Amino acid sequence: MDARIPKDGTPGKIRTCDPLIRSQILYPAELRVHIAKGESEIRNRLPKRQVASHGCFIIAKRMGKRQTSGVQNRNKGNLILFLLLVLLTTLGCSYFSSDVAENNSMVNDPVSTKASDGCRPNSERDISRPRITGTVVGVGDGDTITVRDADLAQHKIRFFAIDAPETQQEFGRESKSNLSSLVLRKPTCVIVIEKDQYGREVGIVFVGGEDINLAQLRAGMAWHYKTHQRKQSETDRSMYDKAEDVARLEKLGLWKAPVAVAPWDYRKLHPPRQ
Repeated sequence: MDARIPKDGTPGKIRTCDPLIRSQILYPAELRVHIAKGESEIRNRLPKRQVASHGCFIIAKRMGKRQTSGVQNRNKGNLILFLLLVLLTTLGCSYFSSDVAENNSMVNDPVSTKASDGCRPNSERDISRPRITGTVVGVGDGDTITVRDADLAQHKIRFFAIDAPETQQEFGRESKSNLSSLVLRKPTCVIVIEKDQYGREVGIVFVGGEDINLAQLRAGMAWHYKTHQRKQSETDRSMYDKAEDVARLEKLGLWKAPVAVAPWDYRKLHPPRQ
């Protein structure tokens, strides 16, 4: 502890750093204690009512103040605490402002609002298309499902840009089984592209943000349906082509067969009964 006393006897002040004793006290000019004797002797020389049980002292002279290391550390600590408080307040206000701005943008931006329903289209054109959200309650085959919406209305959905083997065709049941594992009894979002001649809604099906049409191609459970590709975005067309090529190269799913028959060719050979 630094207990330096003015050598010229100039009256000064001793201030305790103890938080319980904050008053300044005068000391007599004859109170000259060698620094080596430390705090204990100073305590013995001061009146008992003015002595803190612990702490440090500031010796004030006419020309300025000398602070002990304890006081300096306390002041530094207070300054750091103050700066941290200012920083946290600033960050808090900034986070609140950005959060409010983001929420406002979600309300005002229909694209952002639609993204929250689970659909993740890859093209701007598909973002503005109508959507169906609900739960998958049925799987007809490898590219057809039934979705029940919040109003309990049921929608028959034909997958866009893919064609899976027919149920009676080789790998038809495997394709249906794989699709069931991906979508059955799960929340889904469908971007509707068009309606077909059977009144079914044709679209891109998403579950948890994943493009299930593309997932069927990657698993080798469907063909890329070229009839639809002119209506696809360039990005989707490229991804679907690549997914089919990789599955074919790795002999996944229906590509295990020595000769894979396209579903459209199978339907010509086996037309539906009237």
